[in-house]
Amino acid sequence: MLFAVGCGPTTTSSDSTRSSPEEAQASAVAKALQTVEGNGFTLQAPESWTKLPVTSGIAVSSPPDFANGDAGVPVSVAILPVPAPLTPATLVASLLDNNRAIGEVESETQIKVAGRDATKLVHTLTSRMNTTSDDVYVSRMIRVFVPLDAGVLAVQIQGADTPVKLKMPQLDAIIESIKLQ
Repeated sequence: MLFAVGCGPTTTSSDSTRSSPEEAQASAVAKALQTVEGNGFTLQAPESWTKLPVTSGIAVSSPPDFANGDAGVPVSVAILPVPAPLTPATLVASLLDNNRAIGEVESETQIKVAGRDATKLVHTLTSRMNTTSDDVYVSRMIRVFVPLDAGVLAVQIQGADTPVKLKMPQLDAIIESIKLQ
């Protein structure tokens, strides 16, 4: 069997299916993933992302690009215990209410995470560096809450607005990769 390596379409003697450069790049990116294990779940993140030390759950961060104002975009995932007398559903409702109050909610969507219903909030947060400055810092925060049988899976992503927007395909892929154990 012959294999061709290069930037253009490839063909093997047993398969005449052609792939575009974009498909080849997507395939290479898909192969360059690391599996990160948490307590009761796993996720897949790009191999170039760094695992961060956290006290509970797991966190990974994209590599920084300081020249473009990107300090890295961290993704934190944890399973939160449900304090009595709450249920996972009432805890999620409470978390959503609190999160709606902290900043402008750009979108609120229902998604599936690990085959379960989840709510995804995207916030835009604006803050001033100090009271005398006109400089404004805009950040983007994404939170996902998944009610489980005995807890709530929580995902938090927060960083400067533009880097988070640019990494949304990767961030969505990380969220979609979460598997419960």
